[in-house]
Amino acid sequence: MNASTDITIDEIFILVDSCAIYPPQTHDKRAMEQLRALESEEKINKLEISEGTEEEMKKVPSLLRNWVRDRIVSGDAISTYDEVLKIKEIKYTLFPQKSKLTASDKIDVRNVFNAWKNKEFSFFVTCDKKHILSKADILWEMYRVKVVTPVECLKEITNIIQGY
Repeated sequence: MNASTDITIDEIFILVDSCAIYPPQTHDKRAMEQLRALESEEKINKLEISEGTEEEMKKVPSLLRNWVRDRIVSGDAISTYDEVLKIKEIKYTLFPQKSKLTASDKIDVRNVFNAWKNKEFSFFVTCDKKHILSKADILWEMYRVKVVTPVECLKEITNIIQGY
């Protein structure tokens, strides 16, 4: 995987998977709180949230809902044949054994696609161990999408800021 030293403080752009907004693990929750604080201090250029399922959004505490709504990015339109092929490739990478995807699976594919398509994102933050984090190395190798947990993202960004 690429080193965080390749990213400057001016290039810190984060796409957060909806499952990582309010993660189940306490250490990831704390990391997300600190990432939100860094954004409010303008040490992170952009922190956006990928669309999620209604079920995931219900887990977000009411105090965070406005913050989340202001940062949600919807799936980009697929405009070229190459993008259609890329979506299919990502689907197979994430779900090689599945012929029919659930709504949540389709969102995972779209979110990885958006992280790939919008090359400005330095990190794709998720807590999805089963489908996305377990494939972090291959997602980096094939698509140059750097997949990290909230804790890993915070560590990398802290190193970037301290080195600045």
